[in-house]
Amino acid sequence: MKSSAFLAAAAISLVMSADAFADMSWRVLPCWGGGYVQNAVLCPGDPNRMYLYVDVGGPYRSDDAGRSWRPLHANMPVAMRERGFDQVRSLSVDPRDADSVVILAGRDGDTPGGFAVTRDGGRTWMVKQNAFAYGNGPKRVDGLCLSRSPFDPDELVGGEDRSGIFVSRDNGETWTRTGPTGVWYSDIRHDATVPGRIYASAPRVAPERMAGWWILGESAATPRGFGFFRSDDGARTWRRISDESPTEIAQIPGDARIVGLFDRHRVKVSDDGGETWEPFERGLLVNDEPKLEPWADGAYYALAAGRDFWLVGDGNGVKYRRGRDDQAWSQLPDGRMTAGDPPNEQRLEGRSEGDIRMTALMTLVTDPGNDDHWLATDWFELWETFDAGATWTTRVRGIMQLVSYDIAFDPNSADNIFCCLYDVGGIVSFDGGRTFRRPCAAASDAGGRRFPNNIATALYLKGRPGVVLCAGARGFDTGLWRSFDAGRTWSPLQGTGLPPLVPGESAVSCLVQDPRDGSVLLAMSGPVAEGGGGVYRSRDEGETWTWDGAGLGDGGDFDFGVNHSQGAWPRIVVSPDGSAVAAGRRNDGVLHSRAPGAAAWENTGATPPDWRKYPLAADPFAPGRFLCGGGDVPVRESTDGGRTWHAFAPLADRECGGIAFDRHTPGSVVFGCRDGLYASRDGGATIRRLEGGLRVPSGRSRTIALDRGRLFFLTSGSGVWRSVLPPE
Repeated sequence: MKSSAFLAAAAISLVMSADAFADMSWRVLPCWGGGYVQNAVLCPGDPNRMYLYVDVGGPYRSDDAGRSWRPLHANMPVAMRERGFDQVRSLSVDPRDADSVVILAGRDGDTPGGFAVTRDGGRTWMVKQNAFAYGNGPKRVDGLCLSRSPFDPDELVGGEDRSGIFVSRDNGETWTRTGPTGVWYSDIRHDATVPGRIYASAPRVAPERMAGWWILGESAATPRGFGFFRSDDGARTWRRISDESPTEIAQIPGDARIVGLFDRHRVKVSDDGGETWEPFERGLLVNDEPKLEPWADGAYYALAAGRDFWLVGDGNGVKYRRGRDDQAWSQLPDGRMTAGDPPNEQRLEGRSEGDIRMTALMTLVTDPGNDDHWLATDWFELWETFDAGATWTTRVRGIMQLVSYDIAFDPNSADNIFCCLYDVGGIVSFDGGRTFRRPCAAASDAGGRRFPNNIATALYLKGRPGVVLCAGARGFDTGLWRSFDAGRTWSPLQGTGLPPLVPGESAVSCLVQDPRDGSVLLAMSGPVAEGGGGVYRSRDEGETWTWDGAGLGDGGDFDFGVNHSQGAWPRIVVSPDGSAVAAGRRNDGVLHSRAPGAAAWENTGATPPDWRKYPLAADPFAPGRFLCGGGDVPVRESTDGGRTWHAFAPLADRECGGIAFDRHTPGSVVFGCRDGLYASRDGGATIRRLEGGLRVPSGRSRTIALDRGRLFFLTSGSGVWRSVLPPE
């Protein structure tokens, strides 16, 4: 229930200015890596044009045959981004026109994505049909879910989860639902030889596995149909021809046989259109008890066909070739691996040629006009060969598939910046963000774990030059670490006084410094109790911790239940006078406040719209003033230490997903709203729109940070972008 404080009118008159700041110019920070490059698409109509998409953000376009790339999802309207159209599941290019592209995309099982088109090479986009698809879903490593007929380029067939299969006969403009609904497809392909024949793969998915996939949302409780389906009349009708289904198939043009990957570790062939299958594995490494991790030997995720041959590759980058008439597969040499453009491919590790290798090979692509020209995608990279695999070169200039958790600035030096990242840990800059490098860990933690590969949050301590703390994200790299040299080297903290940090069960999601005495507070996930979840405090730079969560309630989960906590949405904020607000109660979502010097937190009765993802900020120059936003309700303000809240009038009609104060510039604050970025020089009394504020490939993220006039945009899958707050 909304409190009366929440519904109260603003105490002072605030003005929204109609004027705008100058147009913003964004550039991406040189921080690289963090997501799968899913697929690269050649354009028959233009040999210099290519498209590519990444699981956590895309699509991208190249106009120089893959030598450089630029993101296209910044051009998508906000409504498309929020529905996940930047997370592409499959992409098809019109062979007659390289500017004409159709995508199938989507974010999760509660919000439908669907089919969208661009007719101008990605400058503008239009949604044409709703459907459920997951660009970052568990089946993204399998086949393609959008197919264009080799006999009629205007015919497309596609679909992934539950919605059924859709067919378009006008190049993606209109779609008709066909095929079984309630099925989760992994691959849809036109037969390369038989006109009108189309295959749809839908391997069985165990219900217990679905329950663990957060991306499915509430739909995870709904069983899915399965099997191998075929249409022989151009997708008008479908027949389930087998319970067993490949994850994906490939076919040589003019050859009736189809080759399929089964259970991600078996290869089979069918001579009768998928009615029956036979082993097709001679020459391959076959494990009877396979490890199915994407990087494992003998785990086959990549399959392709050329004009007279097939290719298959496993997770460790081992590739095999089989000619049309060969009796067995032949393993290809590893090939020489080189970086295509080292100065501009912002790789964090593996810069030396001997260290560059394929990791978790996902896709193989053959050029129909050149049997020796192939592409391969894996975790972080796009690879290209012109000599049938003898040499491979990376092609990732401009591709920034990076998921960011948080960004920390050193209050003692503008040069020191620490980015908290997914999959590649933390990276640190000592020159204000011009260059970054991976930090070194001096030791493993008490459990023998390495420096975290996923860091949720970091904190430079004011008044203690060089001291910075960071925390690993839940489910991967729980643990606390400390550096005394601004982030160059790190050592583990034992966390004395904290409950055990158990991977998958508990984690630290927020680190914040109390400006009164320099002590550090953290938010710990778990049921609220001393020795459990809640708030803890350290007065010795993280060596020991004491319970500081009295009054937060008993038993209810605190900051628990999300896949990865993000420090950019802090659970605790502290005002210059020591008053504080805590927000992390999962069960009731209530905000708690604490007066300066008080021994316990108090329930304010105010609830945020989404207890997991909302901005919470303390004004660093106005004691007792806090702002809270998020969801479909207006930003709220408290001027009495968080005890009561009222609507913040200037943003009363806007959804706000980010609030950033500049701790070095009184009055400077930026708001990340659904429709744009808004800035103020006077603490929010007047607010102006930043033109071009969303001209970044941000997806649905509005996570922003502000430091010394530098504005940073943390995207959910396309890197960290930087601009300078323009003058009025």
